[in-house]
Amino acid sequence: MKYTVITGASSGIGYETALAFAARGKNLIIVARRLERLEELKSAIQKNNPDLDVVIHTSDLSVTDQAYTLYNSLKKYQIKTWIIMPV
Repeated sequence: MKYTVITGASSGIGYETALAFAARGKNLIIVARRLERLEELKSAIQKNNPDLDVVIHTSDLSVTDQAYTLYNSLKKYQIKTWIIMPV
């Protein structure tokens, strides 16, 4: 199963990008600092696209160690696309 990783997905352009990719049938790994906002996004996506797999990861990518941790935790997924929003 292939995934699209979207960082900064809890609001703004990242949030809208996640919705757009979900509308195209893409499985997502959504990343941001705010867990509650990611859970809301996942719920909204699965309401309209129940067959998609949406994985949540909380991370503050402005912290170098957290960026490395995120990268290492995603090695088990087949990632097709990375969309990195500026921090």
